[in-house]
Amino acid sequence: MRGLKHQSLESKLRLTQLSGLVTTVLIGAILYSCVEFVALRASAAARLLTLTSNAAESVAIALQLPNEEMASRALGTLRADPSVRAVTLYDETGRAISEEPAKADAAAAATRLEAWGIADPLADNPPVRFADLTRSHLQVGLQQDGRRLGVIHVDLDLRRTVLTRLGNRIATLLAALLVAGTLAYLLSIRFRRAIVRPARELMGVTRGALDSKDFSVRLEKRGADEIGVLTDGFNELMGELEHRDRSLRAFNTEFERRVRERTQQLDAAVTRAEEAAQRAESASRAKSDFLARMSHEIRTPMNGVLGMAELLRHSAALDDRQRRYAVTIHQSGTALLQIINDILDFSKVEAGKLELDKSGICVRDIVEEAAELVAERAQGKGLELLCDVPPQLETTVFGDGLRLRQVLINLLSNAVKFTEHGHVTIKVASNEEGLQVSRFHFEVSDTGIGINAGSLATIFDSFVQADSSTTRRYGGTGLGLAISKQLVELMGGLIGASSTPGEGATFYFSIPLATDLTAPQTRRDSPLTGSRVLIIEDNPTARAILRQQLLFWGAVATEAASATDALAILGKAFRGEFDILILDAQLPDTTAAAMLTAIRQIPDFADVPTLVLTLIPGAAGRAGAEAAGFTVWQNKPIRQAHLQSTLERLVKSRNNDNTSVPEEHTAGPRSNTVAVLTQSSLKRALLVEDNPVNQEVAHEILQALGVEVVSAWSGEEALGLLEHERFDAVLMDCEMPILDGYATTRRFREMERAQQRTRTPIVALTANVLRGDAEKCFAAGMDFYLGKPFTIEQLYETLESCASGAAADNAGASRAGGILDQSVLRRLHDLKKSGGPDLMAKLVGIYTANSTALVDNLRVASESNDAEALRQAAHTLKSSSANVGAISFATLCKQAELAAKGGKLDMARTLVAQIIADHKQVLRALDQGEVAA
Repeated sequence: MRGLKHQSLESKLRLTQLSGLVTTVLIGAILYSCVEFVALRASAAARLLTLTSNAAESVAIALQLPNEEMASRALGTLRADPSVRAVTLYDETGRAISEEPAKADAAAAATRLEAWGIADPLADNPPVRFADLTRSHLQVGLQQDGRRLGVIHVDLDLRRTVLTRLGNRIATLLAALLVAGTLAYLLSIRFRRAIVRPARELMGVTRGALDSKDFSVRLEKRGADEIGVLTDGFNELMGELEHRDRSLRAFNTEFERRVRERTQQLDAAVTRAEEAAQRAESASRAKSDFLARMSHEIRTPMNGVLGMAELLRHSAALDDRQRRYAVTIHQSGTALLQIINDILDFSKVEAGKLELDKSGICVRDIVEEAAELVAERAQGKGLELLCDVPPQLETTVFGDGLRLRQVLINLLSNAVKFTEHGHVTIKVASNEEGLQVSRFHFEVSDTGIGINAGSLATIFDSFVQADSSTTRRYGGTGLGLAISKQLVELMGGLIGASSTPGEGATFYFSIPLATDLTAPQTRRDSPLTGSRVLIIEDNPTARAILRQQLLFWGAVATEAASATDALAILGKAFRGEFDILILDAQLPDTTAAAMLTAIRQIPDFADVPTLVLTLIPGAAGRAGAEAAGFTVWQNKPIRQAHLQSTLERLVKSRNNDNTSVPEEHTAGPRSNTVAVLTQSSLKRALLVEDNPVNQEVAHEILQALGVEVVSAWSGEEALGLLEHERFDAVLMDCEMPILDGYATTRRFREMERAQQRTRTPIVALTANVLRGDAEKCFAAGMDFYLGKPFTIEQLYETLESCASGAAADNAGASRAGGILDQSVLRRLHDLKKSGGPDLMAKLVGIYTANSTALVDNLRVASESNDAEALRQAAHTLKSSSANVGAISFATLCKQAELAAKGGKLDMARTLVAQIIADHKQVLRALDQGEVAA
């Protein structure tokens, strides 16, 4: 049937006729054969029955004489018929007296009767019986004058007789059918043509109309049958199509006219849009140039203000009032710089020019650093700043620590700004999203004025504040939350807020961070295990955080919500029940000094070690002398690691019964006391700076750090000094007239290669902080990047990095101390548990395998000019190398990353060749460092 779908109508009609004719002939022949067979069989049986009956008369006469021989001869006439198989004569006693053929015996005759179901040969049975289609049995009785003389039984096989006659009749029938079928087929051809011809004509006209798109053709109707109806329908359809075709042509003509007009309008609009885009692009470039210029112009004087103010803060020649003035100047300048940074960050994010720099970070450190930076403002308002970070959250992850810290500082600063009393809490939690990725949830809540529902919907919009009136109480640009939202979304997270007016607000965000599998995960045992600690703290949140940390370290914590509760607990306690006391210095209705005095008056706890946590900077120095015993003062918020080490030291002092342990007064980094600046290990530096204020600031800071400074006012002067003198580092201003810092650096690097000199670290000093500035510096051959204005701590850390890199270059490949940062190695060795696995050896093994694979990836990417693969491999190698102390090598990887990112493949390939060579030195140094351990 599937094949018929593709046949023509004529073929289908022909096949239908033939199949009907053949089916009819076959059915008729079969029925005729069956009927004729039955009739022939009955006729043959009747003929033989008649023949047997005639023979029975002669046999009856012979039996009456009696003459058995005569009877047998009479039966012999039946054997002449080919259908007779056997004839048996039974007398009136049932004895078989004659049988044909003669050789058969009586037993055989009896068996045949049993086969036909005849037990008594003389019994009355039907004269004719049929066993199947051709076998039959005849029974004829012998009667004479009413006397029964015997019975004749005849077995027949009618097959030959019947089939011969049937074959002759079927042959005659088939000949007749063949003649009739031929005549029928010839007649059907004529009828078929009468049906197919109109259909073919309709198909041809239809195809012609479709091909020529001429719908004016019509068919002539030839009858009133179905074909005639179809012809009428076709003619109507052609008429409708002709009408529509004329309408469509008219519409197309009008449409083409309108399209031409609209195309002309669109061309004009595109031209105007291109001109507008060019103007917008020019405006964007002008905006970027303006931002870069304004950044440089603003940061240059800010560098002088902040630098000199910081030097004043550290000067021992000022009295307290002058130092407060210097601190105020520095704080005001820092606030102004933060506003400038907010505007620049917003512009960079808005223009899509801000990118994340992912490296190995510790979330706990980021949170605690952000809290420390905001703590001074919180303490100035009498607010308690709480960090609720789970103690077990020690995993190192890959992320942009700078931007994460910026978001947290923005949220904490916002919370402090709108909170007058109470506390601000930052809470962190994490849950695993995959084998190596966890989602970190951050929450900053306060007890401030709160935000109404209408403002919550727009709080993250640019330049929006909850109070936007001209008499508003709280200042700010309104960009902090907008920048935070954009940064969180850039990190793949979500941010939101909830609030109850008058009760406070909560800002929360979550971001996914990948785990750094190469970072050490070993946790050392704490001496605090089993220690008993009494927490005296009125803030329930602070108590819960301290209790959670103590339980994680294995200590047993008891809580007191007030001074009265604490004294009651101590009064009922037995001696030695508490190993340490943690006292909040700002308990209501008492002072820290009074509380310490009351505790020392209890004999059993007169010498118990006590940690006093205070919100007031400098309170430790003023109140410490009033208390006796083992007392340590520390400012809030205290870092978890610092808290643990302090408590461990107090436990050790009590266990050793060291009664001479002095008090410790920890004023913290926010104190106004004079701090002694750490001296840099760098001895001599060249300062290249054309701005007199910036040169003076950098010169004074370098001298304060113990560095001998040689100054140059231009790039030409710097090259002259570098050609004849040696320096441990060069501080290079990027923006200078005639020969800027980039060109000066490139020429100096060429000079180094020509003279085969050891590479001198160059630090870029620039007030430009837009996208591409760092890449431009590294591409020119600089090693470090320091944005103006910078702090003393930032410059010190950069100088130490220069010193580490210079030591690595001078020491060569044979000494691990020059290639690796010894402080990192010592920290890794300290993490080894007593009797536990060698973490250093494990980490070196992991780094060796991973870094070797990454170096191979770098080589392949360099050879195939795959900038993205090169950048990714260099980025990953940079992070893992820094974790094992290969700081200079990590810096080299960063240069390759930035070169690939900027599309400078020639420079990237050169750096990859250097990385391949230095990687062997790093592995050798790690091996030597491991053996030395």
